[in-house]
Amino acid sequence: MDSLVAWFVPERDPIVFGEPVRVRVRLHNPTLRHIRIHVRVDPVTVRSSPPRPGGGTVFQSSPSRFVLDIVSRDYDVRAQVVRNRRRVHLDLGRELDFPSGSTREIVLDLGKVDNDRPLAGFRSYTVGGQLRAAGIEVGGLRRFEAIRIADATLRSFRPGYEHLEKDPVRRIGQAVEKGAFVHLLTATALVPYARRRDATDKLVAALGHRSSLDWALFSCLQYITGIELGRDVDAWRAWWPRVRETYFGPVAGRYPGRKPVFAD
Repeated sequence: MDSLVAWFVPERDPIVFGEPVRVRVRLHNPTLRHIRIHVRVDPVTVRSSPPRPGGGTVFQSSPSRFVLDIVSRDYDVRAQVVRNRRRVHLDLGRELDFPSGSTREIVLDLGKVDNDRPLAGFRSYTVGGQLRAAGIEVGGLRRFEAIRIADATLRSFRPGYEHLEKDPVRRIGQAVEKGAFVHLLTATALVPYARRRDATDKLVAALGHRSSLDWALFSCLQYITGIELGRDVDAWRAWWPRVRETYFGPVAGRYPGRKPVFAD
């Protein structure tokens, strides 16, 4: 069992193109023991056998750091979904103490991570990774482990998206009628999970009327369903009625809603 439970939360979602990606790391101590994360551990001297002239070799541990996997996906009006992945290393910088049952929160600024690139559509980010601790002290006992941090996602839009947040399913229908393809993608990305079935109904029903609209609809459908059926109107029309009633099931919360202590 891990000593700490950790998960990411977007500092703000959505953001707009040009803004940095910032996430909060929440670390929770579910145990009955006090836990401390050390920035680094003391140097270790390894003795050779047989002994060599000059004594043993001293190894300095790496500092505690976050190792983050950031995956961005660009969805555009031409039915293109471009995926980029990068790894970012950020030092922890200070020791952290966790009394039993406590939660601490750290804000990480990941920079622009390509969010300054123009796009006729919208961008999503998935942030996951680990805290590779140089040393973890659990109830006075030293452990060495990597703490997995559960993923978080956030979205990035063109400025001026806010009017689409109110009833985005209705906005999908309006964007289809007007041929406003960027608004169509943005409204789709704003649909709450509980309304995804209704939104998919509208998207599938709009397929096949004109090719330029279909390209945007394919991007919308891939995002909202997570399914890749390509640029095939018949495939989408055949698939959706078969799975419609059960595809978007309930989503349960995974992590404790503890009030965090903010770490500087």
